[in-house]
Amino acid sequence: MTNTSFSRDIPLRHQVDVFVAGGGPAGVAAAVTSARQGKRVFLAEGQACFGGMGTSALVPAFMRFTDGVNFLAAGIGAEIYTRLKNRRALLHDEPSAWVSINAEDLKRVYDDLVVEAGVEFTFHTQVIAVEAAEGRIRHVICAAKSGLFAVHAEISIDATADRDISAGAGE
Repeated sequence: MTNTSFSRDIPLRHQVDVFVAGGGPAGVAAAVTSARQGKRVFLAEGQACFGGMGTSALVPAFMRFTDGVNFLAAGIGAEIYTRLKNRRALLHDEPSAWVSINAEDLKRVYDDLVVEAGVEFTFHTQVIAVEAAEGRIRHVICAAKSGLFAVHAEISIDATADRDISAGAGE
């Protein structure tokens, strides 16, 4: 068998300020916060919804939000808690214990946050390669239902459990 290779042009679909891989709690927080600061953001999520283990794996529980006296969460965490409380989606909300959440409501809260902030996103999208030069990530290559595409971003945030971008960049 002879060595052969295959090549193709990959379209550059997104040129943004911030690229986020992974739409779990950390990825959603990073994307929403960046977009609220006026950055153009693209978020690639590998599953069919945002929320990571809390939604896709049906483990919809947060650790306690208080120490019994003080509310400990701030920022996006407090906003998610408040939105869930307003939706009556907190199934078990004992101040000093874990908080059980309706997974479908949690999905909707994440959806609302991302859409309201103006974050561009795709589901069923995996990071499959990273092109880096001189210590900087130049392009992230993604595979989605719509095919392969590249993303160019000034900043890339790896919020995947697999460290896809970090590993691809050689870290």
